[in-house]
Amino acid sequence: AAWSPSGIPMTILRGVADEVTSDANAILDSMGSELVVDIDASGASVDLLVGDAEWSSLSGQERFYVALALRLALGRAVAQRTGHEVATMLLDEGWGALDAEHAQKAVEALAGLTKRVGILTVTHIEDIGAQMPQHIEVDATSGTSRALRR
Repeated sequence: AAWSPSGIPMTILRGVADEVTSDANAILDSMGSELVVDIDASGASVDLLVGDAEWSSLSGQERFYVALALRLALGRAVAQRTGHEVATMLLDEGWGALDAEHAQKAVEALAGLTKRVGILTVTHIEDIGAQMPQHIEVDATSGTSRALRR
């Protein structure tokens, strides 16, 4: 079966686990995070370890940082193997899990990434949207949605 421990997806994950772990940790460090991830693909399943904590015990802010770092690291691993850079990254919400200080750090980290990849983020937090170099505001007060480019 494809998803068995000897299937193609698990074989691929085992081949990139160390690279993705290293890259994700470098990304976390560049965001000022002290979190350290480890992807263990040595067994029948792939396990994500974050320091001494289990995923379920992480705060929303920690989950946001780890998920962002892993997405970027996986994107880079795919890009290296295919010869096609990741052109756009979509972040749908997640901002509400961050306090003001960490939201600002995440915005700064994303601003640094826009030199390499387009970032499209969805948020209902006006302060986040206002910090993006370009944004589209959807106004539904008239009963129909309309996009306002700012």
